Amino acid sequence: MREVQEQKTSSAGEGLPGERTVYRHVLNCPGGYPAELTDRRRLAAAGGEIRVAYDPRRRVSPAPEGASSPWAAGLGAVVLLALSTLVAAAGPFRDE
Repeated sequence: MREVQEQKTSSAGEGLPGERTVYRHVLNCPGGYPAELTDRRRLAAAGGEIRVAYDPRRRVSPAPEGASSPWAAGLGAVVLLALSTLVAAAGPFRDE
């Protein structure tokens, strides 16, 4: 990694989140892709190493290796399926 640029942003208005810091990591990857990676946290110091997972076909944005996992989305889908099955099995609500 060549350098890290820190940018602070703030939102104006009632109820909006306050100041936020975004770190832009300028990379030095073989072949030139990906050229940069942004994150809400500093992943490494300038001159350090970041392992990046990326799709060579560029269909998905690059991410720090191991940063995302399909398990959270899969678990959410299973929970929603179970709840909808329970609601469907209960049948229509009747006044008896």
